[in-house]
Amino acid sequence: MLLRQGDVASARSAFVTALETEPRVEAFVGLALCEQRSGDLAAALRVVESGKQRHPRHAELLYREAVLCFRTSRSEAAERACRGYLDQRSDDASVWELLGLVIEQRDQPRAGVEALTRAVELDPGAGVLCHRGLVRK
Repeated sequence: MLLRQGDVASARSAFVTALETEPRVEAFVGLALCEQRSGDLAAALRVVESGKQRHPRHAELLYREAVLCFRTSRSEAAERACRGYLDQRSDDASVWELLGLVIEQRDQPRAGVEALTRAVELDPGAGVLCHRGLVRK
């Protein structure tokens, strides 16, 4: 709630307190979002990595890791996180889309288009794809 209202400092404090009492995935994700919103992607990634030490295969942490690694140009780690997420939830078009962009970033356009195509198959309205014209419906 505090984060939605834009009170990042209070939200950060609440998530830190929550992690001290019970290190749940939601608190790790919330704290990572606070750091991300503050512009500190490295700190956000450290929070996610800390969460993964306790919850190594949790889909939400894998998703956050993929996004943060992509945004910090750590494409190999982003690809691993996307694939780990998709091992659990293979029908998530947004993660297939992210995987396609990650693979494209790694200079593997054919494999990137395959992942982007899968995203469009799952969700014909997939955002980036339609705008970039990479995959046709």
